[in-house]
Amino acid sequence: MSKNSKIILGIFTFLPIVIYFVSFGFFFSLIGENIHPEPDAIISNISLFFYFIAFVLMLSIGLLIYYLIHIARNENFDSNERLVWILIMFFAGTLGAPIYWYLNIWKTPAVETIGVDEDEDLV
Repeated sequence: MSKNSKIILGIFTFLPIVIYFVSFGFFFSLIGENIHPEPDAIISNISLFFYFIAFVLMLSIGLLIYYLIHIARNENFDSNERLVWILIMFFAGTLGAPIYWYLNIWKTPAVETIGVDEDEDLV
């Protein structure tokens, strides 16, 4: 995996955690502004909050599937280590993914593609 791909995957891996904190902060700041808010304002704020949570849920499920496939195909793991990472992903999901990304994706050397000169004959 190239370094750029690792960085993009890392951004998507940390994005659910960032969105959780931002959405909760946004939600509680809107509630705290008015002591007696209008019912329409409450409903619109709650619906916006649920849209954030739905987006994070879909992103987290997609990342979980990607990481489970990556764990299953990772040749550096023996069966016990593979089982441990699968359990971490299921039980710690959003918190386990950044740990796995850092330890097993970011720290592995980037695979560089070697260009072949078109003028050379490959025999």
